[in-house]
Amino acid sequence: MSSRKSSTRAPVAQQNERVENHNEVIGEPLDLDTNAGPQPPSRKPVGFYLAFLGLCITIFIYSLDATTLAVAIPAIAAELHGTTLLSFWASISYILAVVVTQPLYATVSDIFGRKACLYAGYLLFAAGSLLFALAPNMAAVTTGRMLQGLGGGGLNVLGEIIVTDMTTLQERSLYLGLMALPVTAGSILGPTVGALLSDFATWRWIGWVNLPLLGLAFPLVLFFLNLRALNASLLEKLKRLDWVASSLAMLSGLPILWGVGIGALLRILQLPIQASVPSVDDTSLAVGLLLSFQPLDLRQKSSYQSEKPI
Repeated sequence: MSSRKSSTRAPVAQQNERVENHNEVIGEPLDLDTNAGPQPPSRKPVGFYLAFLGLCITIFIYSLDATTLAVAIPAIAAELHGTTLLSFWASISYILAVVVTQPLYATVSDIFGRKACLYAGYLLFAAGSLLFALAPNMAAVTTGRMLQGLGGGGLNVLGEIIVTDMTTLQERSLYLGLMALPVTAGSILGPTVGALLSDFATWRWIGWVNLPLLGLAFPLVLFFLNLRALNASLLEKLKRLDWVASSLAMLSGLPILWGVGIGALLRILQLPIQASVPSVDDTSLAVGLLLSFQPLDLRQKSSYQSEKPI
């Protein structure tokens, strides 16, 4: 009997020793009470809700601009004497820039911090909106929309990433669901706003209307968004960035969108080149895919590995 008792006490002693060692590593007492229920959610400060409001306004601006220009392109082309090709690039430049920059914003923000990348997105979007509102020709319109897309890619993806940083796992679904409301509102109101402004005012208000909204969202984020700073020097941050994959990610999106866009444009315009290339959109898409993924495949076969891969 004594041997059995000693054998049963040995595992218990070992388990207690492991618990003590675990507490020494963490520096906090380990709660072994299995009857404790879930802790009530902590009360959020007012600054949290103001910062979340600023992010919602930011997402609304992005969604609004993504759908506003489509109905205003005829009025813009008529006033600035734009061709069909220039009108096409003015329409697609925003989405093209958003698609290319979104993965870059997500990766760079892991290294340099969320707020710095979000501020860069605000700056690019404001500069693009101002250039679009003052555009004297179609080239300036396209450039302004491209700058808006370069900033909008960060506003969109970083808004959701920052919300996941601000919330716990239990409440994350609630706040991400609330962020879907400004996305839906901007997508629905965009065509209506673009049509009303181009018919009853001027299409330039599509750019001007972004500035007061940015002026409302940016101070809320600047003063009430509190995120932990990354303690590292600039040189260390630059070393962690995956330069090869970041460059390939940017270049890989361009051939695909170029191929799809040019192929669709040639089919819409019924240009004579289609007589010699019946499926020019399919051919250009295939070439775009080949140019896009071949460098990525070569990178996978190489021994290169970054500290912070994209």
